[in-house]
Amino acid sequence: MKSEAKVVLAVAAALLAMELVARPFEPRLSLDLAHIRGFDQLAERVGKASNGGEEASPVLVLGNSLARNGVDAEVLTEGLRDAGMKEPRLVFMTADSTDIAQWLYGYRRYLDGPGAKPALVLLFTARSHLSDRRIQGPEAMGAYYVANGDVQSFLREDAGSLDSACSFLLGRVSRLFAARGRVRPLLFYNWVPGYEVAARQINQGLGDGALADEPPAHGSGEEVGEVGEVQPGGEKSAQSFHRLERLIETVRESGVKLVIVTVPLPEPYRMPEAIREICRKNEVPISLVGESAWLPDGRFPDGYHLNPEGAAEFMEALSSELKGMLSE
Repeated sequence: MKSEAKVVLAVAAALLAMELVARPFEPRLSLDLAHIRGFDQLAERVGKASNGGEEASPVLVLGNSLARNGVDAEVLTEGLRDAGMKEPRLVFMTADSTDIAQWLYGYRRYLDGPGAKPALVLLFTARSHLSDRRIQGPEAMGAYYVANGDVQSFLREDAGSLDSACSFLLGRVSRLFAARGRVRPLLFYNWVPGYEVAARQINQGLGDGALADEPPAHGSGEEVGEVGEVQPGGEKSAQSFHRLERLIETVRESGVKLVIVTVPLPEPYRMPEAIREICRKNEVPISLVGESAWLPDGRFPDGYHLNPEGAAEFMEALSSELKGMLSE
């Protein structure tokens, strides 16, 4: 028993040492993770713009890589100014592979909790990012998005399964676990000879996905998929949008105006009628400028995200709608 206890203590000490070493280097694992770690400064930046002697109007750009690539800051700022906003200053919460779950809890943690009030929240989204789907990357939710005061709410309303809840709780105590999708390739591919070949051979021997049957690393650049969970038999469950309603309520209660903006994609799409109804009921303006595929294919070099020219054209089209929306 003593030897077993020593082994356990040694493993625990090794994990703790790895955790302490990994945390300072965490932002270097990817640009997206560095962006996420900068969320702690959002409240300060919003506060400085609105209360720090600057006569400025902080505007939160909320979304994922569609927003990050689709927003031309200069054109949007000019459009907001033309719509009557005094000295708009953009701040971004646009991490990769995020949707309404991260946007809801991230806003609550980094802005609503500290009492930071932007003058406006622009939520950029496509059709598939506002529904109540299974949480993508619960460990990242635990590490980066859910505030201490919202832990019970997340476990009760959004975790969805015991496995997801366990990953969420592990992510809260271990950034190494939360970022394992980035750490593992760096360690194994760079330091273990033959790992890539061996992993491929094992995958082929055990069947496709044997070692790859994990969710994409949070911030891998892959956006989450279509609306609705697939149920046994291949049918999709009914769509629900409770997280969107909770975000609208949170933003409204803080006295901040919210505008939802659809982002152009190569193919046309239509926002679900339930989302339109929620916006009507809560008097939230929604721009449908992104629904029709009005930009040429050349504006989507990777088949999904806008290039700088496409972003400028998108912002010009949005700017023409902002004046009416901001006066509502």
